[in-house]
Amino acid sequence: MTSVAVPDNDLAPNMPSREVTISATNITEGGVSLRGQWVNFRLSDTVDVIPGGDNIAMTSVTITLDSAGNGRVRLPVYDTSHGKGWGSGKDWMILVTTSWGSAKAIRVPAGSGSIPLSQLPTVRPLTRAETRYAVTGVGITVGVGSTPGQATGTASLDGGILRLGLTVPPTGPHTHPTGDITGLAAALADLKLTKGAPAGANFNTYYTDAHSGHWYFSAAAAAGMSGLPAGFTDKAGSILVLGSPSRVATQIYFPYGYFSTEPLRRTITTIASNTWSAWEPIGGTPEPVVPFTRGTMPLNSNINDWWGTDRNGLWHMTISSSSTVTGLPDGMTGRNGQLLVLASSLGVSTQMYFPYAYYGGGPMVRQTTNASTHTWTPWAALGGSSGGSTGAGPWTQHSMRQTRFMSAMNGPISTGKKAAVALRFDHGLLNFRDKVLPLVKARGIKVSQAYNPRNWHYPENAGVTATQLNSWVAAGDVEIWNHSASHQGAETEEELYTQIVTGLAEVEAELPAAAGKVWGWCPPGVSTGDYMGYQDGRTPEGWDSYAGNLILQHHAVASGYLSGTQLRPLDGTIRDGQGHYTMDSLTVATVKGYIDTAISRKAGVQLMLHPSQLDLAGKLTTAQFTEILDYIVAKRTAGDLVTLSPYQLTVADSRF
Repeated sequence: MTSVAVPDNDLAPNMPSREVTISATNITEGGVSLRGQWVNFRLSDTVDVIPGGDNIAMTSVTITLDSAGNGRVRLPVYDTSHGKGWGSGKDWMILVTTSWGSAKAIRVPAGSGSIPLSQLPTVRPLTRAETRYAVTGVGITVGVGSTPGQATGTASLDGGILRLGLTVPPTGPHTHPTGDITGLAAALADLKLTKGAPAGANFNTYYTDAHSGHWYFSAAAAAGMSGLPAGFTDKAGSILVLGSPSRVATQIYFPYGYFSTEPLRRTITTIASNTWSAWEPIGGTPEPVVPFTRGTMPLNSNINDWWGTDRNGLWHMTISSSSTVTGLPDGMTGRNGQLLVLASSLGVSTQMYFPYAYYGGGPMVRQTTNASTHTWTPWAALGGSSGGSTGAGPWTQHSMRQTRFMSAMNGPISTGKKAAVALRFDHGLLNFRDKVLPLVKARGIKVSQAYNPRNWHYPENAGVTATQLNSWVAAGDVEIWNHSASHQGAETEEELYTQIVTGLAEVEAELPAAAGKVWGWCPPGVSTGDYMGYQDGRTPEGWDSYAGNLILQHHAVASGYLSGTQLRPLDGTIRDGQGHYTMDSLTVATVKGYIDTAISRKAGVQLMLHPSQLDLAGKLTTAQFTEILDYIVAKRTAGDLVTLSPYQLTVADSRF
């Protein structure tokens, strides 16, 4: 077995490859240079090449574009006509991400000339189930029987290879006893893998080896059959039955391609009663990847209802289509234009309208003012009156910061279809330095520190300096979150501004390595007040408060205490207000249970600890904390989870 190194400008050493060209266009008027923009190409997995024993390493290459937005790279082609193939059950693709935030997966077709990146459509690899049941070859074995009249046959599906075995009568003159001819037509019909389903077939009873085969039927015949998926009882299709003598069976329904749906699958769940599972997509139901450019806006759209994430992206309107749209700025119906929708999972949404320059005027913006009722502000010129800290500013700035944050994190970040664990530590820098940091560094876990820049005099921080904390950030061991200036209550707008905004500025001023990288907010637990209705971000309404507006305006991501959010979905979507588990007083078994639950759901979980509480009476001990860390590492080694920093966790995706 040899390992082929991948050079910086070539993802296809020793393999048939093809040059891919890149031509990006900056839509900003004024001739802004694209120099410094980049496109990253990364193999989705190590490619095992057979025969030959080579491994094409799972690596990546980043192409920096010139000022005209052009670049080129040589990539391996997805082709086996050169006599080599890929390892059994292995399917792969090339993941493409850009510095301006777009992402897709591609395969390069064989060819001798270069091919533009824009001509390569988005693809996805086959799932394990699809690979298992896809017919990739046919093998036929023919034998001669020893008895005149003997004719038998077998058929099986072996790892994608359809194997047929036939036994034919011996050659030469001979006679057939009458009994040999009885049932011959039926026997020959049974030898056929593909056969027409009988009228009135009840596929709920097709579970033995006698029912195995590929059964097809017309739309008219389907109307009289039982056991078909809902919605397909009047449509042409076919069912592959994989039965057995023990009635352990699987059925795969293939719809006629005109109906544009993927195959469906079900299995016997209870042998005694021959009970079937529900029909479900054979590869599961992946969430669709929504492109940034959404195309032409549908006719008769009411954009007042476009506050959900399903509408995110840039929509184009023609003169005719905009005439049917409700909710546009005054005077813009019947005109060309574009609408940019930036929504969050909380229902906090921003819409920006860009008129065709021929009509004059500039971009306009509006936001939802209430996440529950989805009420919109009036349309206003983008960058209009400054006003206070509420209105257009918070939502627009929060959306823009999220765009920058996603790009800075190279997100979404793949977990390899695994769960993810992140560790957060709140202040208590003395114990953090002496007890926590050595343990997490030794195990290769990057963590976060949420501290208060005005509390260096507290005993829990004794002996630790800003210079030391900055060195941990610079070394890549620690990331920083804003946790307020002094961890104190605030009941006026001035006090809130000091705790949230001034506190953020003070953190970045005393930690140069974190300047411009303090993306997140962690609400401090305060003994008095509720931050003028913010309430630690426990309710959607709290995020519409003055404090909630300030937090969203100055951060890309904000944690909180929204109910039921401790276990986080991992789909690459940034979500605000998500909670965590505080380990201070928990048992080791309880913490392990939370980790196991995350693994079973392929979810994310953030574990938080106040280092100042370590080894106090009734609190977690250093030995117990070490046991938790070792459990996380063991699960990581076993391939059950990945360890991420809290920032990385917010953009993680366990779907790939």
